[in-house]
Parts: sequence; structure tokens; C-alpha cells
Amino acid sequence: MVVARRRLADHWRRQSLSERTSEALRAERPSVHGSTLQLVDDDVIAALMTLPLRQRRALVLRYLNDMTVGQTAEALGVSYRATESLLSRARSNMARAYSAQRSLLVGGAPHSS
Repeated sequence: MVVARRRLADHWRRQSLSERTSEALRAERPSVHGSTLQLVDDDVIAALMTLPLRQRRALVLRYLNDMTVGQTAEALGVSYRATESLLSRARSNMARAYSAQRSLLVGGAPHSS
């Protein structure tokens, strides 16, 4: 889970703050700008895009925009405790989705936790 989160953060930090925020908050797959991307970047994006929109928004606001849980809650219009719960589910789902993406890359079948 930590590896997936760090790789996601590394990828998005390469883009400008306004660009990554507006892209990640859209429902469709964000466009990726740049000349070359590492293979893992596509996996991170693919994993992120499997998440429900609310979970995706919560992760982007909290980890990529470096907001506190309180700021994330305010931006989402929900309570602090609801945001903690949403982030917990989002991290868990992101870790599973990223793991499945990586498993597909090496030719194996995705494994379940």
C-alpha cells in the first residue's frame, strides 16, 4: 500500500498543481502530459481510475495536494470522521487495484487479498 501511494504521489507531483487537480477530479481518465512516462505511471493512473469518484477525489486532495484530513473534509463537504473512513477505503482499494495492475504486467493473474 505504501509503495502504491508513493508511486502515485511521485507521478502526480511531476505535473503542476492546477493541472493534476483538475485532471484527477474529472470522472474520465486524466490525460497525461510529458514526453516519456515510466511504465508504472500508467499502472498508477489505471489503478486510480478504478476507484469510485469520491475515493479518487479524497486521495488526490489528501495526498497529492497535501491537504490535511480536515481540509479534505471541508473540500468534499463531509465530516472529518466520514473523510477518515473514505480515505481508509480509498487507500485499501488503491492498494488492491495497483497490485492487480502490477500482477497483470508480469503476466500473472491478479491475486485477491
